[in-house]
Amino acid sequence: MLTDTKFINNVFDVRTYPYEIIKRSRNSKLGRKVNKGRWRGMPIYTVTLPERRTCPSYCEQWEICYGNHMPFAHRIDPLPDPELFIQRIEEEVAVLSYKHRRTGFVVRLHVLGEFFSVEYVEAWYRLFTKYDNLKIYGYTHHIVVSDIGGAIWSMRDEDFNIRFSDSPYFDNSANSTKTYNSITCPEQTGHVKSCGDCALCWTAKKPIDWITH
Repeated sequence: MLTDTKFINNVFDVRTYPYEIIKRSRNSKLGRKVNKGRWRGMPIYTVTLPERRTCPSYCEQWEICYGNHMPFAHRIDPLPDPELFIQRIEEEVAVLSYKHRRTGFVVRLHVLGEFFSVEYVEAWYRLFTKYDNLKIYGYTHHIVVSDIGGAIWSMRDEDFNIRFSDSPYFDNSANSTKTYNSITCPEQTGHVKSCGDCALCWTAKKPIDWITH
């Protein structure tokens, strides 16, 4: 059973990582900016953590995580110094908020990895409430009754939109199997080129289904 990322050489300790943690999207699936809806015109940024190392062990996608096919992604490990990691996130968001003061900006949490503590969830929500031009979306495999999942659930907002993965009974979910009254991801069906051309994950009230995880 896998217990960590397959690509250990691309895991970087937050204490020594010399680059920004929050990176401008260069991912063709995500797109570089939002082209539709209320976030239109906002550039997309991402945060990538080590898969499995920061994830709940009950994640349904544990063995088949799409990180298994991302050998070149820089995974920033927050666990050696979580406080420093949060501090760096806070500093980078402040810079981005000023840089994009006219357009706003979107942060996708997380390309790989997960919310690793309640304090980390609270840090993002604190930043969200401080900077009104920061928009956040993403997915989590933490269940609602867990400490971390409960914190995420309590902080939900239309502009702080974290979907619960493989939780088909929730409207605000993203699922690897077909669910009732759901929408299949338009990017995966080829109806749009990227997430930035779709916007359903942060606007739709219905569950979103993935063809593949």
